[in-house]
Amino acid sequence: MFGNTFFSFLKDLLCFAGYLNNYTAFPKALSEEKQNEYIQKYKAGDMHARDALIEHNLRLVAHIAKKYANTNIDQDDLISIGTIGLIK
Repeated sequence: MFGNTFFSFLKDLLCFAGYLNNYTAFPKALSEEKQNEYIQKYKAGDMHARDALIEHNLRLVAHIAKKYANTNIDQDDLISIGTIGLIK
């Protein structure tokens, strides 16, 4: 029984470490000027601008999800939901 508990803990620890590594790997936020530029390009139909806006706001999603760490909701689920929200 102790072995299963240890491996479960180790798995959770590795998942958390992976989450932290991914959190720091997100692209930095865009400047207000650059964000406005991408918004205008997206409004004109540029899908690459849309993708850039989504990618550069993933850090915000992770930051907000982190605020709910003390709830029973899985962090990965929160990040997934936030990412879907960005895409929509």
